[in-house]
Amino acid sequence: MSGRKFEALEKGIRNTSNILNIIAVVLLFVLMMQGAADVIGRYLFNKPIIGTMERGQVFLALMVVLGWGYTHIVRAHINVQLFLDRFPPRAQAITSFATTFLALILFSLIVWQGVMTAKLYHEAGRLIYVIHWPLAPFQFFVSLGALVLCLVLIVDMIHLALQ
Repeated sequence: MSGRKFEALEKGIRNTSNILNIIAVVLLFVLMMQGAADVIGRYLFNKPIIGTMERGQVFLALMVVLGWGYTHIVRAHINVQLFLDRFPPRAQAITSFATTFLALILFSLIVWQGVMTAKLYHEAGRLIYVIHWPLAPFQFFVSLGALVLCLVLIVDMIHLALQ
């Protein structure tokens, strides 16, 4: 793959990650507004919003999985540098490559199992209790978030291999 094609692919992955992160931020805003409306309805009018907790759980999970790729790109994941900083640069690169590869394997399994679980949920007609939303589409979002992170990890591995 030529340098320009790789840069275009990397930019596309980054843009996709940014879009998913924006969706996660919008979900956070909706979650905050829903919580405020529920509190106002509950204590001022004695009319809570039915399903607030269930929607909140779904939105919170979506915020996490949709932000995986972006969080990795901006290096905001927890990282243990205490010991790595003491290694020589070559050992640091090898360790980074190995851990990125292991993360790629793990999140590839999450993509696969997420799709399989979503398929089972769809076939079984599973719903989220109280609000009666189908569970399968949200399970697909888990796979989507993990897939984007896998693409980000592959780009990272290519950069590490070229060092």
